[in-house]
Amino acid sequence: MKMQRLIISKSLLLIIILGIVFLSLTLVSPAYAKETIATKSGSQSIKATVGGIRVIASGFIAPYTSIVLSSDGNVYRTTVSDEKGFFSIENLLPIGFSTVCFSAVDAKRLGESYSCLSPEIPKGDLILKDIFLPPTIGLNHNQVTEGSDALIYGYTMPSARVKIKLMAGKETFITADNLGYYEYILKKVKAGSYELFAGATYKGKDSQEPIKPAVLKAVAVASSFIDSIKRAWVLIAVLILVGILVILVMRHKKLLRLTGKKLRALHHAWFIGY
Repeated sequence: MKMQRLIISKSLLLIIILGIVFLSLTLVSPAYAKETIATKSGSQSIKATVGGIRVIASGFIAPYTSIVLSSDGNVYRTTVSDEKGFFSIENLLPIGFSTVCFSAVDAKRLGESYSCLSPEIPKGDLILKDIFLPPTIGLNHNQVTEGSDALIYGYTMPSARVKIKLMAGKETFITADNLGYYEYILKKVKAGSYELFAGATYKGKDSQEPIKPAVLKAVAVASSFIDSIKRAWVLIAVLILVGILVILVMRHKKLLRLTGKKLRALHHAWFIGY
């Protein structure tokens, strides 16, 4: 009987642990994903190509920015811009490629940018010079409550003129500081979902057009309140499960002690009988 209770106790422990893990995952808020493959200076090859067209690209963005060279969905090489923001990257791309793309993540991992070129394919090497990659762009919160402010920030070339495309065709201009950092506070955001893009001008040269935006979602107060209640209930459920888990663990240890004593008593009685 006690052995059956021991097995049931173990099963309940496993179920409770799985429940806590599941509920804990639901408490995690969606975050603005920031991913980079290059983590140090220099270039790193990701996908090798035998034969094809050699692409030699150079340009500038914010200092110490991680840059990934890709084409048609395949990643080929990574590098990091130097202390002045300049970079150079080259790799063989397969014959028949249609785009040369650059994704970038700034050194502080505040934001990212993504842009592509569709160049004419030459017979020899494809040389792309003076590419001004768009500024990285990020948000301090991807989701805010309607009527609150949102902080937009990122990096570009030092002292570059940054243009942020806001909702409904509105634009705003900011000058990056001597490190290339810029920020803008979007006041009293109305409920809705917004795609934000950042471009820049540096010494008369415009950056490439960004393709991927930073997405800001402003939720109505009622919706935010309901969200908070849901998260509170999940948190309460996790705490209850943790409490039950503690009780079960204590009972489990007690059963083990009792079972151990009984087995020792039986062994002692068997030994005396002989």
